[in-house]
Amino acid sequence: MNEQAPSDQSWFTLLDREYYFSEEVFEREAQAIFLRQWHYVAHVSEVAAAGDFVVVDLLGESVIISRGRDGSINALLNSCRHRGFPVCREKAGNARLLVCGYHNWAYGLDGALRKAPSIDDAVINYDNWGLHRVRVEVWQGLIFICLGEPRTADLAGELDAVAADMIQLDPTRMKKIHEQSVDLETNWKVMRENFQECYHCAGNHPELSLSLDVEATYHNTGDVQRKAEFYGGGSQPRPGMRSISMDGEAKCSKYLGAFGEPGAEIPEQFHAGFAIHPLFSRGLFSVDYGVIFTMNPISPGKVRWTSRWFVHEDAVEGTDYDRDEVTKLWRVSVEEDIDLVTRSYEGMNSRRYVPGPLSASREPTLRVSQALYLDMMDEV
Repeated sequence: MNEQAPSDQSWFTLLDREYYFSEEVFEREAQAIFLRQWHYVAHVSEVAAAGDFVVVDLLGESVIISRGRDGSINALLNSCRHRGFPVCREKAGNARLLVCGYHNWAYGLDGALRKAPSIDDAVINYDNWGLHRVRVEVWQGLIFICLGEPRTADLAGELDAVAADMIQLDPTRMKKIHEQSVDLETNWKVMRENFQECYHCAGNHPELSLSLDVEATYHNTGDVQRKAEFYGGGSQPRPGMRSISMDGEAKCSKYLGAFGEPGAEIPEQFHAGFAIHPLFSRGLFSVDYGVIFTMNPISPGKVRWTSRWFVHEDAVEGTDYDRDEVTKLWRVSVEEDIDLVTRSYEGMNSRRYVPGPLSASREPTLRVSQALYLDMMDEV
């Protein structure tokens, strides 16, 4: 840490340069943070029927999310136990069995080995050679996985405690309408730090600043709960605005959850959401739609940022919503952020870069989230 930061905490600094470029630090982060956190990966509607599966890439692993015949949700490493060949080569589909295309080893939707041609179950114990299972939890229709030993076992309990406003939106009855991913030439923490403050919003996000209550973000992002791994709340609209959109108007006429009921009252400046950090899974919801952002670090200098948009499951495209209108505000804002975080990382590459003073009133969440990060890193 920069030792020039004052003892009175009137300002503070970010991490030293090595935290953003070092391969050794990145490997420590993988062990202390990435592999022990819960990560959002899919919505239950994407695996609605028995046999449905999707394949997600996370932290160098390919993971199959499948719906079993008994309705259970499974998470399995997409690596055949015979020779490591990917069992599922398509990103989504429906299957009775998961069959490796190399030597036709067949697995059940729960990952159990069902058939290894020419290797009878009397020769090897099939129970020992199923696909490696990944920890999976479903909260309000949202599917999360943890690739290692989770720091927090009770994911649902944690999110229930901090994100109760999400429950009235009934996330189980949503559907994904769009997804986009982009690989950024920056460190994952630079993207996280940018997303956790709105000091830059007025000068760099003119569209977002029309509907977002920027002043409220300074208070909301300074909430002490954000030193915890889980917290709630979304993006608060300006007074009189219905949604976080290009003009502040709702972009889907079929509202989410309880707000879609006849005569439902909508609180002024309603917003809801959830966050798992420091490696972000961040949901931001208005009454009409929501977006979930996730990070997937690839190397010290590269991170994949994925955005997924959701509306009510019964909303009809072209009647209740226009996909371009629903997604436009955050697509524009992400493009603006890409320029900011990649250019910032370029400048941090200077040999003389030293982290400068941050505003305790305009960037407060960076102090508490950095404290959480350092606490986690001290565990390895």
